[in-house]
This record gives sequence, C-alpha cells and structure tokens, in this order.
Amino acid sequence: MVSFQTAEYLEKGKNNTYPELKVVAVGADRFIGGHDFDVVITSILIKKFKELNGDKIKTPVEENANAMSKFALEAVKVKESMVKTEQIRIHVSRSSRSIARC
Repeated sequence: MVSFQTAEYLEKGKNNTYPELKVVAVGADRFIGGHDFDVVITSILIKKFKELNGDKIKTPVEENANAMSKFALEAVKVKESMVKTEQIRIHVSRSSRSIARC
C-alpha cells in the first residue's frame, strides 16, 4: 500500500514541491474482499448494539435471522459510505429496536 503526498524541498535556495510516494504497508492477501469487510463491520455493529441494549435483548442477535440480515445490510451501507468519507455516523432505526425484544 502506498500513500501519495506532495513535499516541499529547498533546492538551490528555492522551495520546490515534488510528488512523494510513501510505502505504508507491504504484502497483501489477494483473496480478501468486500464480503470480508462486510463480516467485520457486521460484527462491530452487533457488538455496539449489544453494548447499548444488552439488558433488553432476550434472544442472542446471532440466532435471529431477521436481525442478522438487518445488520448485514447496514454493514454494506457503512462500507459503501466509507469510500466517500473518513467518518460516518450510524443510526439504528426504530424497527431495529424490535430486535432487542426478540
């Protein structure tokens, strides 16, 4: 992975700006992809949901197919939004509150 930036250097008494590439990481798993990120983001969302609603959850979220599909869909939205911005606010809709009552 490489990052790109411009850097200023003093050359012969004059400031010059040059493009600069910086190696951030080496090596990669060519088989890791979008679904892998979806799974990680889904697990983060579920963990946060449990932290916020732990005492209201009657059935484990992972055993509720409806809840899992909602979290998976939200994870895809989060991933796609992260392409456009560095930070994203996630809002769990009212219908997701019913998950806690299952």
